[in-house]
Amino acid sequence: MTSNNGYTPTGTPEGERKFNIKGKIIWTVVFLLITAATIWAVTAQSKNFSLSEFFGFVGSASPVWMIAALLAMLCFIIFEAAAIASICRSFGYKTGFFNGLSYSASDIYFSAITPSASGGQPACGYFMVKDGIPFSVMTVALVSNLAMYTLSIIFIGIVCLILRPMLIYCFNTVSIVLIFVGLAAQVALFSGFMLLLTKEKWLKKIMDGFIGFLAKIRLIRNPDKHYQRIDKLITEYKLCSKHIRGHMRMFLKVFVFNVLQRTAQIAATVFTFLAIGGKPSDAFDIFALQSYVVLGTNCMPVPGAIGITDYFMLDAFESIMDGALAVNFELLSRSLSFYVCILICGITSLIKYIMQSRRRNKL
Repeated sequence: MTSNNGYTPTGTPEGERKFNIKGKIIWTVVFLLITAATIWAVTAQSKNFSLSEFFGFVGSASPVWMIAALLAMLCFIIFEAAAIASICRSFGYKTGFFNGLSYSASDIYFSAITPSASGGQPACGYFMVKDGIPFSVMTVALVSNLAMYTLSIIFIGIVCLILRPMLIYCFNTVSIVLIFVGLAAQVALFSGFMLLLTKEKWLKKIMDGFIGFLAKIRLIRNPDKHYQRIDKLITEYKLCSKHIRGHMRMFLKVFVFNVLQRTAQIAATVFTFLAIGGKPSDAFDIFALQSYVVLGTNCMPVPGAIGITDYFMLDAFESIMDGALAVNFELLSRSLSFYVCILICGITSLIKYIMQSRRRNKL
């Protein structure tokens, strides 16, 4: 298949591989089990926790701010859809609202239920390719969006560290260390993306050297297998650099959409705080605390960072509010900004999969 830019992809595109529905179901079950264990662990933090009190807590929240929190969560999905659609349009492929939303939803859903967000991009790529978007454009869209998503986390985190540096001490020592490790990991990840897109030879030398070092100290076996995987990765993504150089304005637009996306997700927690009677003057403090939570958890190899995110949130919020209130707030906030989001994305992905299957059967 040839794109509008005259590029004919080679190899086996990730998006053309069979969609492993059994594997997705297994990961969904694992996700549900981890979620149940996490909710149990969170509620165990408060000896006086009860479902009736929690429902009473939810019932007393301001409906206006609760609706604002839900809208912010929806904007989290919509802004990623806008980012992916803008990349596709810049290469001459128009994406309808539902298609863009389904790409975003599949990325978010499968990133949440698989370790290290490993399933998000392949699932999103599968839907894009099935809709007729060439592998070359799909690759550029997903790599560019992931790079800007990473940069947006770094940007918001650094802004909050500059404006509210002392709030970092609301966390314990372990959390603080993990927050800065997370920041360093995001910087390293973004640097890797940039090398991949602009200096792939440099990246290949760095990665080959790293694999060679690990093989020398016998931390990995069969280094040739790892060298081949690196070669394949760089070959697949090498095409991005020549396509992206002529679309730098697109990069800026995608970055803005990603900043808005991450801001929307964090804002859902802020609006939940206001819904339970929090002071508007403390709203940015809550925003900053939640941005530190994102920095500390975004690279964790756990589906959806479930459990880890909850630990960070309780660690922060218990330092500024009563323990029982912190537990109820964390559960409510996490439900609105994450669990409801994942439910919506899962349903949207399923609808998209069914629609594509029916269309394929008609052909």
